[in-house]
Amino acid sequence: MPRILIITISLGLAVILGILFLWPKYQNFTNLQVQLKNKETELRNRNEYYQDLFSLSEKLKEFESELLNIDSALPSGVSAAALSFHNYLPKVASENGLILKSMSSFSISTLSGKGNIQVILIPIEVSGSYPSLKNFLTALEKSTRIIEVTSISFLSPQEDEFFEFQLSIQTHSY
Repeated sequence: MPRILIITISLGLAVILGILFLWPKYQNFTNLQVQLKNKETELRNRNEYYQDLFSLSEKLKEFESELLNIDSALPSGVSAAALSFHNYLPKVASENGLILKSMSSFSISTLSGKGNIQVILIPIEVSGSYPSLKNFLTALEKSTRIIEVTSISFLSPQEDEFFEFQLSIQTHSY
């Protein structure tokens, strides 16, 4: 009988020692399996995200001309925007039958509450007929740039002379 008792006790000790040594390894294994599933899910979600970005990029390529219009409406870089606007005004004025008499230096200010959007204000003085001024304003309105005429004043002409118009024109950049 002592032999059976020794075998039973030895078998019980072997099971208890096996559980004590193998249980932490089993828990570590199950934790690693859970981490692996989480990483696989994260990788799948990231791949879906990049696929969505790629498909959106392909859709945006269809609207490239419209996006270029938006970029020209609000150009980045204040100095580049002011320079292009400064070069644009004489061209449009002459195309619409106005004579650009003077263009004062532009002033730049930050639009309050709108982050880093800059307002560029250029006062100009032109002379010409009223229909020419009307065509000039229509051309500014149809421009891809966001242009606002903030004030207009004029002097009545002497005999056989043109009107003299003083305008304050502003545009925006970021």
